[in-house]
Amino acid sequence: MHMIHTIVSLNNRGVSHLEAGDHELARIAFKQALERTTYLLNLKKEARELLGRDGMRAQFGGAPATCKGGESSTTGNCTTGTLEERMSSSCCISSSQSRQQRDSIRRVPISTSLTSRDTGSFISSHALLLSRECRTNPAEHEYCHRESACVMFNLALVHHWRGMHFGVTSLLPKALKLYEMSFSLIQSGANFETQHLILALLNNMGQIHYELMQYKDSKRCFKSLKDMLTRRAAQVADGPDVQGFLMNIMFLEAPQMAPAA
Repeated sequence: MHMIHTIVSLNNRGVSHLEAGDHELARIAFKQALERTTYLLNLKKEARELLGRDGMRAQFGGAPATCKGGESSTTGNCTTGTLEERMSSSCCISSSQSRQQRDSIRRVPISTSLTSRDTGSFISSHALLLSRECRTNPAEHEYCHRESACVMFNLALVHHWRGMHFGVTSLLPKALKLYEMSFSLIQSGANFETQHLILALLNNMGQIHYELMQYKDSKRCFKSLKDMLTRRAAQVADGPDVQGFLMNIMFLEAPQMAPAA
């Protein structure tokens, strides 16, 4: 079996364990998937250093996509400018690609009522189930940006859930690091429709920063979340968790407005 199929299988097995309430087996499955995605991402880094950008395109196929301002992208996605600019640029992804890629990630609720005991803040707790269908872009298929970001999010969600549910604060920095890795991977040019994942990442990172009393970082996350919800209201209006996001923005963006414990 190709390693990418193994990663998808392990990720989806972890989601099944989460649905069944077995967080330890879920953690093990996601960790095994993450080890494999890390291996593939390291291969990509080594190949990029060895071949350079042009060599990567020649080796794995695909012509550079011309982005706003005449710049090009090695993955078919605009990797320069702000995250909002890259997501809103029409050159980055066609509508047919966007529909196909949205269908390849399914959100599965594992705990629809997960909130902070101290602040009552909302935590996005939809695990990400991946499609088993192969993609047509050889470079994207080989190096699984999408799979890596989703696996990192799912493993972070396990640590986040355990930390909040059992009051184990030491697990929150682990969850935060994985959320940040997933977010960084998306920003670096993962070529798939990720707006709902980005919303969940911003919300959950902001919530953990708040729990750890890192108020400036928390405010920064919720400001970005508010900006994205405002600019892309039509696309995300019917998305999961939007009401929870808005509640967090209202009460957690400014620490002095947070509800009392």
